Parts: sequence; structure tokens; C-alpha cells
Amino acid sequence: MNLEDASGNPDHPLIDLQLAVDKIHATREAATELGVPVVVNARTDVYLLPASGYAEAQYSETLRRLIAYRDAGADCAFAPGLKDAETIARLVKDVQCPLNILAVPGTPPIPKLEEVGVARVSLGQVRCVPRSGCCGEWRKS
Repeated sequence: MNLEDASGNPDHPLIDLQLAVDKIHATREAATELGVPVVVNARTDVYLLPASGYAEAQYSETLRRLIAYRDAGADCAFAPGLKDAETIARLVKDVQCPLNILAVPGTPPIPKLEEVGVARVSLGQVRCVPRSGCCGEWRKS
């Protein structure tokens, strides 16, 4: 199950961190009570927001949110929009849970993502992928 923190409000593009944590906790609790096996993939859209020019602040907010989501019961942390291999590797190490990355043009090839420790790669809107010309690049080592 994907749980996202995008608000849909351009003035406040991310929901309050505590609300996101409460949603993850409630989902995990309900699944446990009902005996339903669920994988919670908690997503932060920090890297999908317009860049503020402060890469470290963007990274810190992403990490803060993903650690909170992990601690609330998420099984996997998702940071779509992050494309830099070095930053992805750093996030894998720092978040200390399986990391999901969105494969889009500009994302490192899947073998590189695997090499740096990414646990899951999402393709998003798959119908767009063949037209982008990047599928072959992702397969290259």
C-alpha cells in the first residue's frame, strides 16, 4: 500500500508530518488487528517539489520524513524525484530501511541502483516509459 505526503495544495504541498505518521501508524495497526499482511510503502514528495536551491535542506527534510515514516511502521521508504546516485546511496544508508526510487529519464540504470542498495524501483506511469527512450539505458550496466 502506498501512502503519500503530497497535499494537492500548492501553498502547502506536503501534509503535516504528524498527520502522515498517524496515517501510517493507523494503517499498520488496522492491518495487524485484521490479520491482513500489508507492505506499507511510505512516500515523501520532497524531491518532486520545485527545487529551492538548497540540496542539503531538501535531503534533510526527506530523511526526517522517511525516518518518521519508518518508525511509524512503514516497511519501505519511497523518494520519487531523487536521481543522483550519490545522494540515493547516502539515503539508503541513512534511512535504514528498504528504499524505493522512481525510475524516470535521468535516474541511474537499475544495476547502479541495485549496487547502491535500492530495494525497489517503481516505473510510475509505465505507458510513458517506452517513449522516453530510457529503458535501454536502465538495463545497461
